[in-house]
Amino acid sequence: MSNPRRFPDEPPSYISDEKPGVVNKQNVSEVVGYEIDINDLFNSSPKTEDLLYSRISKFSKTKMQDVVGYEININDLFNLPPKTEDVHYNNTNIEYDYPSTEGNDQEDEGIYDYIDEFSKPTVFLEKYCCKILAVFILASLVAVYIIVFLVVPATVHHTDIPRCAQSPLTSPAYLLAYSNDLDKNIVSQTADKFFGLLDKTSSSYATVRFDTQPMDLVNFAKNTSSALSTVQSRLPDPALGFKYSQNGSDIISAIERYYTEAEQNNFSTCGAIIMILLKRLPIKTDISDVVAKIRANSGMVIVLTSTSPSGDDQPKIVYRIASKTNGMGIFVDDETFPLQVIRAPIYGVRPIYCANVQVSELNTYYLPSFTGPKNAPVMNRVSFTTQDHAPIDSFQSLDLKFLADTNLTFSVNAAEVRNAGSTGFSTTLFSVPGVEYRIELDCDYNNTAVEELQIRVHDHSGYHTAIDIIKLITGPKFHCIYFVRCRYK
Repeated sequence: MSNPRRFPDEPPSYISDEKPGVVNKQNVSEVVGYEIDINDLFNSSPKTEDLLYSRISKFSKTKMQDVVGYEININDLFNLPPKTEDVHYNNTNIEYDYPSTEGNDQEDEGIYDYIDEFSKPTVFLEKYCCKILAVFILASLVAVYIIVFLVVPATVHHTDIPRCAQSPLTSPAYLLAYSNDLDKNIVSQTADKFFGLLDKTSSSYATVRFDTQPMDLVNFAKNTSSALSTVQSRLPDPALGFKYSQNGSDIISAIERYYTEAEQNNFSTCGAIIMILLKRLPIKTDISDVVAKIRANSGMVIVLTSTSPSGDDQPKIVYRIASKTNGMGIFVDDETFPLQVIRAPIYGVRPIYCANVQVSELNTYYLPSFTGPKNAPVMNRVSFTTQDHAPIDSFQSLDLKFLADTNLTFSVNAAEVRNAGSTGFSTTLFSVPGVEYRIELDCDYNNTAVEELQIRVHDHSGYHTAIDIIKLITGPKFHCIYFVRCRYK
């Protein structure tokens, strides 16, 4: 077995290109290492790295460089000229020259070009940046189209575009919904007043008793007499009521069933005026679906809520349904239910102004201006609420001003509201058709809680005679509650 040969004392050189195996002393580099006879690989015992590093230190008589290794004579293995990567060391970087592709077909060259191009992100981006940008813009436009025209219409309720267009001269549908928790005598009297004032030309009337176990059916009739008879035969029954005060009212479910069952029984719901007599408060807080259903059918909710509810603690839920359907929510003492219904214009009404405004403490609020329609009569009706909950506790005073060449101010204070047993106020408004009125609201509350008030103006153009108007505007000043339908907002 031969021993490794020491390089000469002078700096080692690379093998000359002209004469293999001949030292080229002109291109000397400080390379330190071993020259090993390939036969030694098979005849000698393994040597440890410690011994190699020791010999490296002995063989180097010049400054040691970073490149250390073996020079192996490959010719002894294959008797062919070596084809290896040429390594150029310049103390800063290492550059690799790919081997010659002679003898390979054109497809191999394409592979190397592909590797070189995509292995350098900067070169790739410079070459394809315009195409990438175009693809990105196109993908963005497609995504926007999908969201706007496919996703949004499938998830958003278009409640501002009703399925039916209710004309002021067209008789609407009617629904009387009453809680099983109310006194049966109050319901009997209220129903008698309600159906006694309705337009007899309509052919779609419905009644439903809610807050019962099991759930009561919605009953339909084609005339007011049949509808009233149904109520009188299905008055509140304590045996059917909820057993616990924690149970919330199922009024929202009752409204939804009304629309579903009306379609099944071929009764119209277009422009339905829904009168609710509420004693127990609901638990459900999500009203989006029921509001969408009402508005899609051009409906309006009028709710009279007891100031002494029988269960739960969500007084604003149905009030908000009324706000979102251009109706009104009035909190009343139980004994005033029949009086509030008889004063409400529940047929032949035409909306000309509806606004919901949030107020608190002592402040002034500027509402959207009001312009009386040119074809509207001079005598109209203005109605507004003073609280969005019961009991009447935080309200102190309110001034509603219509400002133009002639200013009109409507004032009410807490004492008057309590004496009336109602959070609603209504009176006659003499406005000039075609004149624009600025509306201001001055109010005072004894706490910082936010109150949502309902402001409504309507005309009486739908009433048949002057006698009908007089009947509706007479009576106690603060008990005369009027309701209107406006464009949904």
